[in-house]
Amino acid sequence: MSKIFSLVFSIFSVSILLSCSEHEQKEVKASETGIRFPSINLTKEQVKLMDIKIQPLDEKLIFPTLITNGLIKPKPNHEASVTARIEGMVDKIYILEGNSVKKGEPMFLVSSPALVQLQQDFMNASANKNLFQLEYERQSELRKNNVGSIMDLQTSENKYFTAVASFKSLEQTMKLQGLNPDDFKNTLTSKVASTKIITAPIDGFVFKLNTKVGMNTEPATVLAEIIDLSELHADIFCYEKDLAIVGENQDVEIQFINKSIPAVTGKIYKVSRTVDKDTRSVIMHTVFKSPKGFLIMPEMAISAKIKAKNSGVMSKTVPLTAIFEQTEQSFIYYTNISDTTGVYKFRKAKVTTGNNDGKNVEIVFEETVPHRILIATSNVANLEGEFSKIETK
Repeated sequence: MSKIFSLVFSIFSVSILLSCSEHEQKEVKASETGIRFPSINLTKEQVKLMDIKIQPLDEKLIFPTLITNGLIKPKPNHEASVTARIEGMVDKIYILEGNSVKKGEPMFLVSSPALVQLQQDFMNASANKNLFQLEYERQSELRKNNVGSIMDLQTSENKYFTAVASFKSLEQTMKLQGLNPDDFKNTLTSKVASTKIITAPIDGFVFKLNTKVGMNTEPATVLAEIIDLSELHADIFCYEKDLAIVGENQDVEIQFINKSIPAVTGKIYKVSRTVDKDTRSVIMHTVFKSPKGFLIMPEMAISAKIKAKNSGVMSKTVPLTAIFEQTEQSFIYYTNISDTTGVYKFRKAKVTTGNNDGKNVEIVFEETVPHRILIATSNVANLEGEFSKIETK
């Protein structure tokens, strides 16, 4: 009887073991389907050889950081277009493209028949004003003595006032052309100029030279463009979705495409109140000081890093270098502290990433992981290569 009982117990035990073995196989299969990734074992020497660094999972105060791009622009009133302001012809050019110029420095010599005509018109207007003034004063005196008629007085008054208006208008036009009206008070001794010196309206350097000798000019023809590089600003583009984390008086780290130029810190002084219809972006006007010894030019492309204010939260974080992106999914690799045999058991875990500050990023695990783990923070592609070997077997 005891032998029969022993036989039944043995059969029952084998059945349980087979059932457990089948359950373990199901777990392995489930792991292979992505519910839980298999592990790989690497020795300390292998980890060192693959240059994989590991560190504990950390919690940090993360401030969301916006990384965007922009362009260098001159500040208002630090960019000027040079025009002749009159019809004429360029007779001489005193500067070259790229030259530095000071305000008032000669740039072009322009000959202009229109300039001669302007001086003639002004002298005629000055003479008419004086003549009609005398006639108006004479008619006023006659009327006081009841000799002249009211009609004659009104006619002379009208001619005098019209002459004064014409004189004042031409006087201002003379000043706009750089001529001193006082030099033409005496029409007998006044010298009529046929050429005009075009001078630099601001300090700066000649950004573009658009003319050559013999070219005809109109009043609005741009002969050259000047930019003052002593004060520049950056136009940084911010998309609608990021407007909540940026604002005026916020610091901006500006990095130049040319890596030899050191990064500088600027400040947002104005956020545009309009949204570009095509890019759905808003321009943030940013002031900064150019690094000494480096030439910063308008239209240079830059990248900008803006850290959000007063929105940091304590979160589980890893360095950005710890994230492996694969088919629009994010993964990290973690391990236990190596045992006495010097072996690390690495596992792969899917995570959801959150805010980042340019160095670290928030993560949320999509599966349960042990409390004490070490995160691989460099050369994670090497680890992915080891996991790929298992998946292809």
